[in-house]
Amino acid sequence: LGVLFFLCRRHWGDFRFKTGVLATVMMYIVVMSEAAEFTTYTIAVTGYALWYFLRDRHSVFDRVLFWAVFVLFGILPIDVFCPSSVCLFVHTKLWLGVWVFTVAWGRVICDTVRPALGAKSDY
Repeated sequence: LGVLFFLCRRHWGDFRFKTGVLATVMMYIVVMSEAAEFTTYTIAVTGYALWYFLRDRHSVFDRVLFWAVFVLFGILPIDVFCPSSVCLFVHTKLWLGVWVFTVAWGRVICDTVRPALGAKSDY
């Protein structure tokens, strides 16, 4: 991952690229953690939100992924909106939060290092 960021030297001055790298690192901390709790997901969701809101265009996939992350980590953990038994089932039995967030992390990485791979950038 670090090598891919260094391959994008031309984009180091771009604020969006820096935000993408920051979001990737913030999400990495949670995705690669052995026992991430809901409170640590706050760090990663903040990084993902920074990346999402600083993009000019959003595909349908990006919108669906954003709302899935928002519901899984913004709505489900709140007992007033969703019973804790449902939240525990979704996150501990189905591991839906881990899968969705790993896909979101991959999307941020792909979008951030796209210039290094020779593809057209959104910047």
